[in-house]
Amino acid sequence: MNLLIDYLHIYFDNAKTMEGVVIPALVSAAILLVQWRFTKRKPLIFMLLAMTIFIGISLSHWDSGGLHVFTAGLGFWPFMVMLFPDDFPWSMAYPLAFLSVLIPDIYCTGAMSVWRTGWFFGIGGGGFQDGDFVAPALTLLAALTIRLCQKRGMFAFGGKQSSQAG
Repeated sequence: MNLLIDYLHIYFDNAKTMEGVVIPALVSAAILLVQWRFTKRKPLIFMLLAMTIFIGISLSHWDSGGLHVFTAGLGFWPFMVMLFPDDFPWSMAYPLAFLSVLIPDIYCTGAMSVWRTGWFFGIGGGGFQDGDFVAPALTLLAALTIRLCQKRGMFAFGGKQSSQAG
């Protein structure tokens, strides 16, 4: 238990952690294992995941702060929650946003031959401040906000008809 507390302390306080993708990967794996069977429209999800990965790879760039990946999943996955509330659980936005950031991060780091600390251990090196952690969390927050708005009657497409004739 003490090792876990020490690891979390390093992860949240140090911007140069070596295992930055461990916590988001574990959370993503847990959500995928639980929610994947409730998810419908899987071909559409795979197509959008491929699009977000391609957009992330195409629009990523390096500067002195490291690799910057455009996070298209921040818009795509909450939009899926809005359009298909019964077919796409809102919690699936987290692992899909994580994958749409992680894969371009790994690919572009290897393509640019910028392995500063070894083969895999530079990915997510910003820890809590890294995009591999922040982008899925923001996507999940946006998906949850849309889902809560849907429960209150906003963003309801095709489900309820108005009783007023116009």
